[in-house]
Amino acid sequence: LDFTYYNAVYTVENALAKVKDEKGMKRVEKFLKQEVCPDCGGSRLSEAARAPKLRGISLDEACRMTLTQLAAWVEGVPASLPEKMRPMAESICESFRTVAKRLLDLGLGYLALDRAASTLSTGERQRMQLARAVRNRTTGVLYVLDEPSIGLHPSNIEGLTGVMEDLIADENMVVTVTKAGYVKRLPVATYRQQKRGGKGMQGVNLKDNDYVEHLFVASTHSYMLFFSTKGKVYRLKVYELPEAGRHARGTAIVNLLPLEKGETISAVIATKDFPSDEYLMFATEHGMVKKTSMDLYDRTRRDGLIAINLKDNDRLISVRRVAPGEKVLMVSSAGKAIMWDEGEVRAMGRDTMGVRGMNVPPIAKVLGMEIAQDDTDLFVITEKGYGKRTSVAEYPEHHRGGQGVFTITMTEKKGLLAAMKIVAVDDEIMIMSEDGVCVRTPVSGISELGRSTQGVRVMNVADDDRVTAVAISTRGKKKKASVKPGEAEELDEDAIDDMEEGAEGTAGSGGDASGAADAAEGALVPDDGGVDSGDSEE
Repeated sequence: LDFTYYNAVYTVENALAKVKDEKGMKRVEKFLKQEVCPDCGGSRLSEAARAPKLRGISLDEACRMTLTQLAAWVEGVPASLPEKMRPMAESICESFRTVAKRLLDLGLGYLALDRAASTLSTGERQRMQLARAVRNRTTGVLYVLDEPSIGLHPSNIEGLTGVMEDLIADENMVVTVTKAGYVKRLPVATYRQQKRGGKGMQGVNLKDNDYVEHLFVASTHSYMLFFSTKGKVYRLKVYELPEAGRHARGTAIVNLLPLEKGETISAVIATKDFPSDEYLMFATEHGMVKKTSMDLYDRTRRDGLIAINLKDNDRLISVRRVAPGEKVLMVSSAGKAIMWDEGEVRAMGRDTMGVRGMNVPPIAKVLGMEIAQDDTDLFVITEKGYGKRTSVAEYPEHHRGGQGVFTITMTEKKGLLAAMKIVAVDDEIMIMSEDGVCVRTPVSGISELGRSTQGVRVMNVADDDRVTAVAISTRGKKKKASVKPGEAEELDEDAIDDMEEGAEGTAGSGGDASGAADAAEGALVPDDGGVDSGDSEE
């Protein structure tokens, strides 16, 4: 060392100021001693900065807290401030929560704000870079994800997935599921490019005898719950569904879900969250029903979860969201219907069989379960094409477990009851036969008759053919009940066309296109493709 100075302290300080590399530092460090500052405690904050206290702690004390502790402490900050300061404090705390959530999801809740960056491990530093890239919407994120799992505990893999989802734009998509099991999604804006008038534009090219059975408008971050005939539920995010063009058929659902041989999808539910105070109602062919809270399905497994236990040879046929006070209507192939209050079924666990909803004879089966709304009709049709619609108000309310009352007078000529649907007078239905014959007809053209009547000919069915299914092709202009918060809206093809106007300047401009979905009133009618109109006759 240069001992030009007569004071040893000045000599060391002079040498320290001239250090340019680690080698020079090693020559000096043996004359140095490091310890925590007795005044600031190592926070490097002045006395003035340490003086103010919020919720009993100062700034330097907050910096020594772990991220998990700090996130809990921040929740109570706005309420501890004067009324005039709360809006500003809430805005600041919300910004902190947004950033902290990503770090907590990545398993970094044990870090403190005063942790020196030089002491971070490679995995910790990389996860912090990932959180920063997501927050800033940085391009080239794949480079940051070189080795994202270094130091990541297996329990935080789900958190990593959640952070990655932030990179996916939150936009409204139209999701279609066909009877044959083809699924696709496409942006709502795709339909707004159509021009109004006439019967609209073709929305999808389908295989022969196939038709769109479920149509939803849901956010890319919403969940799609697929319930199979074997009582399992499979869960996918909307963004995981393949995006396809307007004319594309979509992807076979067996390529997305591990369905077993003979297992098909019987119901689809779209939701953004899983509230514990909302329920799903299940129904099977043998008349069993079950009500289960939605929060029990807020988990996922690759090979599916058990949604309901089934007896031998029984099949799940219907799943509906149900609210307190709503009426459940079930119809059997024996020509009987029963309506009961949803409160008749108590809430049960996920892995349960349920209770008897309708008593059906051994040779019959339950055809379907629907939620009966006011000002709607029950449409039923026999195997030989005879059907009718009857106001739901004509069906008396009973306790669950009964055989129900006759909804149609059965004759050998007209065959067993084949299908049922809750319809409105402005709806249009599609009727399918076993040989693939398809007829689409307006509900208004079908006679509204009393409960115990034989019905009219709705479809001419060949002697060796029979009706197998009925679907609502398009819904009328009557608006449906408002959708609950967080619930994706199931629409028909009419509603999509109305979004051309209702959603104009909404989703396309970065707004919430769910308002457009709520405004949908219907005008688009899918192309007939030359199919017979199926005029009704007495």
